[in-house]
Amino acid sequence: MRSLARRITQLLALPAPPRTLHEPDLALLLTLLALAAFGLVMVFSASVGSDTSYAIRHAIWLTLGAVAAVVTTALDYRVWRRLAVPALLAAVALLLVVLVPGIGDTRLGAQRWIDLGPLSFQPSEVAKLALVLYLASWLASKGDGIRRFGHGVVPFVVLLGALVGLTILQPDLGTSMILVFVGFAMFFAAGAAVSHFALLGASGMAAALVLALGASYRRERLLVFLSSDQELFDPNGLFRTLGWQIAQARLAFGGGGWFGVGLGAGRQKFQWLPHAHNDAIFAVIGEELGVIGCSVVLLLFLLFAWRGLSVARRAPDRFGALLAVGITSWIVGQALVNVGGITSTLPFTGIPLPFVSYGGSALVSSLLATGILLSVSRATLPRGAEQPVERPARVPVGRHPSLTPALRSFGRERRRRSTPRGGRLPR
Repeated sequence: MRSLARRITQLLALPAPPRTLHEPDLALLLTLLALAAFGLVMVFSASVGSDTSYAIRHAIWLTLGAVAAVVTTALDYRVWRRLAVPALLAAVALLLVVLVPGIGDTRLGAQRWIDLGPLSFQPSEVAKLALVLYLASWLASKGDGIRRFGHGVVPFVVLLGALVGLTILQPDLGTSMILVFVGFAMFFAAGAAVSHFALLGASGMAAALVLALGASYRRERLLVFLSSDQELFDPNGLFRTLGWQIAQARLAFGGGGWFGVGLGAGRQKFQWLPHAHNDAIFAVIGEELGVIGCSVVLLLFLLFAWRGLSVARRAPDRFGALLAVGITSWIVGQALVNVGGITSTLPFTGIPLPFVSYGGSALVSSLLATGILLSVSRATLPRGAEQPVERPARVPVGRHPSLTPALRSFGRERRRRSTPRGGRLPR
């Protein structure tokens, strides 16, 4: 694996690493392993009684994702800076192709998948990774230029708006929210002006409200979020429409109590809770493992956020720091949206819980991205030597510490050659 990573680095003509690499962040690696193993167990438990093939397919995708994570961990993360533009172009092309009738596969009223026979994938998952890679490269090259409206805000809005717009057309509001969250997090971490960031935040909230009210099913989901238990469980109201899944999730959480009914002993997953192995797997955790199990999952994602931001703070360069911020905000933000939706803390959007929900392209892309994060952690500076994300100030060439002795000797030699034997300079 190391020889493969070295060969890829040589093909892309990358310079030698700036410092000796060390082992990846152990706490981050253990957190990833815990979430992946826990997800495999819960997908098997959630699919019992419905379709156990979900667990088998999840194990296959998990294996493929693990291989991808091992490769990206061993690979020099700076390779991805060379691939940022091709990745973005490929993501835009796939987002356009999936909208073509006959190519994009429609499921549950959404045209989000490209079916390749035995395999199918979502281009929106590729778009998440492409956005992180391109923004990290672009923002790292801009430096303080992103604080200027025309050079920073306008290109950022055009790029993010294009990806979000293509995702909305599928339609996929949940992934669009994640793209916006990741983009804003990276833009803020790169040093955007507070006034510009506030303007973008207000504009984004207004756009989200317009989109939420622009389609009937989104208005119903918003109505479900704002409804009381009495309105939600009304047999003649929301209980028979989009409120069914949230109502069954609340029953699952209520039946679990503090310690749950036991792993595999949940009842709501048996033809009652839709998509129990995927979007609603946190409700299965709540019923079978109770508040304790849900708290453990949330603590694992909190630990992931802490270690990911720690990697960003100690990254050796600006590109690595922004990569770490983007990947961490992607994984943790998506987890918060999933948990918030199924617990009625946020409007339900139907996106998977990273590493835990059943998934194919979502699971592989998340593991691949986390492998890149682990690669950045292999090059981090030691504790106490944190570098700021901002671009360091330019040092005049004549005052550069490493060049000063050479320039001085060059100046002395030049003066010797141009000075007459009498020791006076010519007038």
